[in-house]
Amino acid sequence: MEDQRIFIDIPHISFEEREKYAGMEVAILDGKIVAVGHTSKEVLEKALEQFPDRREEIAIRYINPEEDLLIL
Repeated sequence: MEDQRIFIDIPHISFEEREKYAGMEVAILDGKIVAVGHTSKEVLEKALEQFPDRREEIAIRYINPEEDLLIL
Protein backbone atom coordinates (compact mmCIF):
# COMPACT_ATOMS: atom_id res chain seq x y z
CA MET A 1 0.00 0.00 0.00
CA GLU A 2 1.36 3.39 -1.01
CA ASP A 3 2.06 6.01 1.71
CA GLN A 4 -0.60 8.75 1.44
CA ARG A 5 0.72 11.12 4.13
CA ILE A 6 1.21 14.79 3.31
CA PHE A 7 3.80 16.84 5.14
CA ILE A 8 3.37 20.59 5.46
CA ASP A 9 6.03 22.96 6.70
CA ILE A 10 4.28 25.15 9.29
CA PRO A 11 5.58 28.72 9.18
CA HIS A 12 6.99 30.43 12.23
CA ILE A 13 4.47 32.07 14.55
CA SER A 14 5.85 35.09 16.37
CA PHE A 15 5.93 35.35 20.16
CA GLU A 16 3.35 38.15 19.96
CA GLU A 17 1.01 35.96 17.89
CA ARG A 18 1.54 33.02 20.25
CA GLU A 19 0.71 35.23 23.21
CA LYS A 20 -2.35 36.75 21.50
CA TYR A 21 -3.79 33.43 20.24
CA ALA A 22 -2.74 31.08 23.10
CA GLY A 23 -5.32 28.33 23.52
CA MET A 24 -6.84 28.99 20.09
CA GLU A 25 -6.77 27.31 16.70
CA VAL A 26 -5.36 29.33 13.79
CA ALA A 27 -5.40 28.95 10.01
CA ILE A 28 -2.16 29.83 8.26
CA LEU A 29 -1.82 30.65 4.58
CA ASP A 30 1.20 32.15 2.84
CA GLY A 31 2.97 32.43 6.21
CA LYS A 32 0.22 34.55 7.77
CA ILE A 33 -2.57 33.83 10.22
CA VAL A 34 -5.79 34.30 8.23
CA ALA A 35 -8.39 32.99 10.70
CA VAL A 36 -8.68 32.33 14.44
CA GLY A 37 -11.21 30.35 16.45
CA HIS A 38 -11.87 27.79 19.16
CA THR A 39 -12.11 24.70 16.91
CA SER A 40 -10.33 23.49 13.80
CA LYS A 41 -13.67 23.30 11.99
CA GLU A 42 -14.52 26.92 12.83
CA VAL A 43 -11.10 28.14 11.72
CA LEU A 44 -11.17 26.18 8.46
CA GLU A 45 -14.64 27.51 7.62
CA LYS A 46 -13.50 31.10 8.26
CA ALA A 47 -10.37 30.63 6.14
CA LEU A 48 -12.34 29.03 3.28
CA GLU A 49 -14.76 31.98 3.23
CA GLN A 50 -11.77 34.17 2.36
CA PHE A 51 -9.83 31.67 0.21
CA PRO A 52 -12.26 29.06 -1.17
CA ASP A 53 -9.90 27.87 -3.92
CA ARG A 54 -6.89 27.30 -1.65
CA ARG A 55 -8.16 24.59 0.71
CA GLU A 56 -5.11 22.35 0.19
CA GLU A 57 -2.74 25.18 1.17
CA ILE A 58 -4.37 26.13 4.48
CA ALA A 59 -2.62 24.81 7.59
CA ILE A 60 -4.50 24.61 10.88
CA ARG A 61 -2.53 24.81 14.10
CA TYR A 62 -3.40 24.87 17.80
CA ILE A 63 -1.41 27.47 19.74
CA ASN A 64 -0.52 25.63 22.92
CA PRO A 65 -0.34 28.10 25.84
CA GLU A 66 2.15 25.80 27.59
CA GLU A 67 4.56 25.86 24.65
CA ASP A 68 6.11 29.22 25.46
CA LEU A 69 6.69 28.81 29.19
CA LEU A 70 10.08 30.15 30.16
CA ILE A 71 11.48 28.71 33.35
CA LEU A 72 14.24 30.75 34.96
